[in-house]
Amino acid sequence: MNLKLSILSVLFILQAFYINAQNTDNENIKALKVAFITEQLTLTTSEAEKFWPIYNYYTGKEYNLKIIEIRKLRHQIKAKGGIDAISDNEADLILKRLIEIENEIASIKNEMNQKLKPILSSKKLIKLQIAEFEFNRKVLEELRKKRMERFRNNQ
Repeated sequence: MNLKLSILSVLFILQAFYINAQNTDNENIKALKVAFITEQLTLTTSEAEKFWPIYNYYTGKEYNLKIIEIRKLRHQIKAKGGIDAISDNEADLILKRLIEIENEIASIKNEMNQKLKPILSSKKLIKLQIAEFEFNRKVLEELRKKRMERFRNNQ
C-alpha cells in the first residue's frame, strides 16, 4: 500500500510541475527549451526543420496525456475524500490506470524515436534524452529558487 501511495505522490508532484510550468510564462519556457535542445544536439538547419514538427507533435501528445489523464485521477481521488478515503480496490484501479498512462507515454516516446531516427543519429537521440532531462532539472532548480525568494521576501 505504501508503494501505491508513493507512486501516486510522485505522479501528483510531476503534474504540479507541469501545471506550474504552464502558468509561468509557458512561451518563454518553450523558447528556452528549443534553444537548449538545438544547442545540445547541434542541429543543422535541415535537421531542425524536420525535427521540431515531429518533436512538438509527440511531446504535445505526451503532455496532454499526463495533464488530462492524471488530472482526472486526481479529481477522482479528491471527490472520494483523498487517498486515505479510497478503498484498496479503488486504489488498485487507479494504480492500474497510472501504469497504463506510463505505458502509453513509453509508446509515444518509442513512436517519436522511430519517426526521428531517419532524421537524427542514434547518438543524437540519446543526447535528446539527456537534454530533456537536463532542461527539466534546470527548470525545477529555477522554480525552487523563485519559491525560496518568495518565501524569504514574505518573512
